[in-house]
This record gives sequence, C-alpha cells and structure tokens, in this order.
Amino acid sequence: MLSFMIKRPVYFNKSLSEYCTKINNESIRKLTEKYNLERKKPKFKNPLEDEDGPKTPEFNFYHFLLFLSISSITIYFYRRVK
Repeated sequence: MLSFMIKRPVYFNKSLSEYCTKINNESIRKLTEKYNLERKKPKFKNPLEDEDGPKTPEFNFYHFLLFLSISSITIYFYRRVK
C-alpha cells in the first residue's frame, strides 16, 4: 500500500529499461500516425468518382423497361377499375 515510498528503480537492468522505453515510444508514434491518417481521410467517398476521375452514370436499359412495364400495368388496371 505504501509502495511509493520505496526508492528502487522500476527496472533493474538499464538496457532493458531503455529498450522498453524505446519500443513503447515507437508503438505510440505508429498508433498516432495511423490515427492521424484515418482522421484526414474523407469520411464519405463519392461513388461517381474513381481513381481515373469522375464518371458519368451509365444508362441502364433494363431499369427503363421495368419502369415502363410497371407504369403501363398500373395505367391499365386504373382504367379498368374506373
């Protein structure tokens, strides 16, 4: 409980103490660099931009046909019920 009053070094081996300090400082430096890189990255990526530059959205013919068929079926049933 009163161990803070004892005047002994934490490590008995000076080279081991220096090695542990060096390794701890190196790992903290790596973690801070990694954290800083993640912080500077944009949070949201634009799906239309790629490494080559901005792309134009492609026209999907199947979606257009699906939209036309659903709308024509809806109009057909609407007129029939009316």
